[in-house]
Amino acid sequence: MGSNPIPSAIQCESRRMGLWVRPDGRPCGRISFPPSFITFRPKRMKSTNYYDTFIQVAEDCPVSCGQIPPLKGDKETVANIQFALIKQSPYKFTSDEILFDVHIKRIGITKNEIVSAKARFFSKGQACLRSSPLTKRYGWGVHSNGEGKVAIIAVETDEYKRLSKDAKIRQLKALRSKRV
Repeated sequence: MGSNPIPSAIQCESRRMGLWVRPDGRPCGRISFPPSFITFRPKRMKSTNYYDTFIQVAEDCPVSCGQIPPLKGDKETVANIQFALIKQSPYKFTSDEILFDVHIKRIGITKNEIVSAKARFFSKGQACLRSSPLTKRYGWGVHSNGEGKVAIIAVETDEYKRLSKDAKIRQLKALRSKRV
C-alpha cells in the first residue's frame, strides 16, 4: 500500500470547498488522489453585493439620526469596523469586501491564509448589509451604486430623503430587530 500524497485535511477541505470533476464535468465521487486528467472545480462563491440599490433603515430602528457606533470596552464591534470602512472611503468597497474585511479583523487571519479563508467564507451564505447594525440600530442607510460600491447616509439628511424617494434605484428596508 502506497502512502497518500494528499493529507486527509486537504482532502476534506477540497471536498467542502468544491468538487473533483472529470474532463466532461461529471463528478468523480470519493477518490484518495486524483489522476492527472481530473480537475478541481471550486464551489461557486455566494455574493452579498447589491447594484443600484438603497437600503433604508429598519422600521424599528430606535434612533432618528445617524449615530457613530460606540466601542464595546476596548474592542471594536462589527458596527465600528463597518462604519470606519464605509465612512472613510465611500463608494470604494463592495458589500462583499466590507463583510470579508470585518471577518478578517475579528478573527485575526494572516495574509498567507486570506485566499483560502475568502473561499471558505463565501462558500456558504453570508448576511448582507440589510442585517448590519448600521441599518438596524444606528440610523444609517446604505446606497450601492451601479458597480456595487457602497456608501452610508444618515437618516436625517436630505441625501437620505432624496435616495429613499428615487424610483430609478431599487428600494429595500433593513431587516427588523424584532419579530412582529
